Amino acid sequence: MTVLRILAVLALVATGCTDATSGPVSRDAFIDVMVELRQAAHAVRDSTVFALRRDSILRAHGVTDSMLVEYVRRSSADVRLMAEIWDTIDARLATPADTAA
Repeated sequence: MTVLRILAVLALVATGCTDATSGPVSRDAFIDVMVELRQAAHAVRDSTVFALRRDSILRAHGVTDSMLVEYVRRSSADVRLMAEIWDTIDARLATPADTAA
């Protein structure tokens, strides 16, 4: 599954729910993982290579795709929070890695 598909699934799942603070993934961890997944998606063209990289990223952060989906499900009721999260992800992607603080 490509990052764009993951994002589409996350967007579709984002129809509920409850407080994001009680979920299995923190806000910061979610942002870190999504930034790395998007960077990996842009860096590789082969879906098999991306799948291996995705699995490596998830393992390194100790999360699963289900945990990411659950985070979005729990957070989606707070539109401002989700907008801030995606703005943060976009800002990190726009900042060259060698100049990031």
